[in-house]
Amino acid sequence: MCLCTGFFLFVGCSDKDYYDPTPDPDPTDVGSNPSGLNFSTTQEVKFDLNYDAPKGFVSVFDVYAEYPLDANGELRSNVTPIAGGINVVGTSQLSRVIPSYVTELYAYSSSLFVPQLSYAKIENGRAVFSQVDIDAAVSAGASSRSIGDKKVDKYLTSVDDFYAWTENGHYRNDLINPDVTLTIAPEVFTAISQAFPPGKRVDPIFYRDATVEIVKENKDQGGAKVYVSVISAGGSYNNSLSYFTYNGDKEFKDFSTEEINNLKVINVFRYADVINNTIVNKNAGLTPGKYAQLLYLDEEGNYSEIFPVNTKIGWVLHSNAFVNQISDVNPAREWLYSTPEWNTPGKYGNNFTIFFQTTDNEGNPFNCFGFEDMPNGGDGDCNDVIFHVLTDPIDAIAPPPSIDPDPIETEEAIKGILAFEDNWPRQGDYDLNDVVVEYNSTVTYVQDGETVNGGVPVGEGDITVKSVKDVFSFIHTGATFNNAFSYKVNIPRSKVKSVKIDGEDYATIPDGAGFVIELCPNVREVITPMTYGVTPKVYTVDMEFVDGAVLQDGFSQLAAPYNPFISPRETAGAEIHLPMYEPTSKANRSYFGTADDRSDQSTLWYVSGENNKYPFAIHLSGTNDGFVVPKEAAKIYVTYPRYSSWVDSNMTTDRDWYLYPAQ
Repeated sequence: MCLCTGFFLFVGCSDKDYYDPTPDPDPTDVGSNPSGLNFSTTQEVKFDLNYDAPKGFVSVFDVYAEYPLDANGELRSNVTPIAGGINVVGTSQLSRVIPSYVTELYAYSSSLFVPQLSYAKIENGRAVFSQVDIDAAVSAGASSRSIGDKKVDKYLTSVDDFYAWTENGHYRNDLINPDVTLTIAPEVFTAISQAFPPGKRVDPIFYRDATVEIVKENKDQGGAKVYVSVISAGGSYNNSLSYFTYNGDKEFKDFSTEEINNLKVINVFRYADVINNTIVNKNAGLTPGKYAQLLYLDEEGNYSEIFPVNTKIGWVLHSNAFVNQISDVNPAREWLYSTPEWNTPGKYGNNFTIFFQTTDNEGNPFNCFGFEDMPNGGDGDCNDVIFHVLTDPIDAIAPPPSIDPDPIETEEAIKGILAFEDNWPRQGDYDLNDVVVEYNSTVTYVQDGETVNGGVPVGEGDITVKSVKDVFSFIHTGATFNNAFSYKVNIPRSKVKSVKIDGEDYATIPDGAGFVIELCPNVREVITPMTYGVTPKVYTVDMEFVDGAVLQDGFSQLAAPYNPFISPRETAGAEIHLPMYEPTSKANRSYFGTADDRSDQSTLWYVSGENNKYPFAIHLSGTNDGFVVPKEAAKIYVTYPRYSSWVDSNMTTDRDWYLYPAQ
């Protein structure tokens, strides 16, 4: 707007580079009844991500508005998530504010034990996610990320089908002990998922020989019993697991070639996988917590349930050796040993295993080993298949290094555009370019401490907001008013540890149950007015929250863009907020209901007449790249032709109107 003399007297601006010489018709004669339109471009959606995993299991996720995977099964570089966070199975109450034009969602997780890709259609404000059958998507020609060549994601389920294979190739079920089951605590799965994420080479301390050695016996039985369960299978191959034993002082790494060849190798799982019902013709699989009992083979060829003290148990992963079509194991495929010295080196050397211990909340130890299943070394994450070794007594084996996971953290990115008219309470020209602000917000969520108590999160185990980084960029001002930009944060100041603007401590202004940040005292002084394509003025605001004070659940409604507003210096006490957003306690409320404003100061704020199609301010959710600032004195629909149909339909059609500027 261009101020001549007095408040509310305007003429056209003269900037030849930006002024449109053919302005829109005269302003609308505003009706007496208030408009009920909120001009919102957002929707609140509840996410149902309760995967088929133990109640209390913690995973991270990102949500995309389009299929996010490329033909190689990797995340595409040209898509960004519109939401994200941390999910606790069965307990999280997840909701997010996302653009209203989004109708379908894809949830991607890098965590083990849950589907890597799930899909949901938004219906009645709710998104119930179900696993994407990536195999089917590939067959249909869709770009996808399969974690294997011909397999979909695998995760925890409840179907069992055990098989075993002796050294003579005969199938038998006597290794399976249906009486030995264990409900593995969710904190165990969470710790493993965090310590060994897919696609990332593991910490060298766990990248080690996975030989199990019996060091303690049960006095009543004169040795130890040993059981094995598959607890994770996220690799690309159909693998088979075998084991071999030796009782004596010699280490496997010191065996001669002849001694290696004379070992009796016993297959315990012909198909070392977690079953997934979406896999066609895959009727063999294992459920975590169901165990096969290993048998000790002595020098005379006798099998026994008891492993003597000093017995060493080594492992062989037959890489991609399970032949599904004939339900057989091909022993000619590559053998990957738990003893590194026996392996042909891959790109990370000759160690293909991890060996580690974690505990549940009761302190019970879980000794586990995992394999990298690709003979060339793959990605070195060694989580392609992970097994739990259970013993009687429970502390019968020499413990491997313990994993000590850090708190789980993840980030969520939020972005948008804020555009204001500064002539309120009179209508302006509705070019919505008097102050234009781009924001990019990064929220950091954290989960630490105990995760569950009987499946319910407790105390410090809740998911909280650790910090928020908000970057505000002033990209245009088409006004001669000296407008300040501020925003109110509807979070008690007592829950905020610190606020910094561009690295300097900032003293917030109390306002009701929240506080105000006065970010820019005069937009005209930080960017050149009425000039298209100026170098933006950027402010970075860092808020750090008191530990555990702000929960993830519900934070989406309090996050950026917060409650933003501009304040023209020429009008004392005037604040211009988004429609239906309440002014701060400093606002001069005598302006409401005057001139062209029809606010009732209770439920209706910053609204015009019911016949007026334009707001005093607007928030454009989920976009900032490629935003075209409207021309001076030309109503918003001139720059964005789909705007009118959006308003005329009561915001039900063309919800993405601001993504399509006029050509």
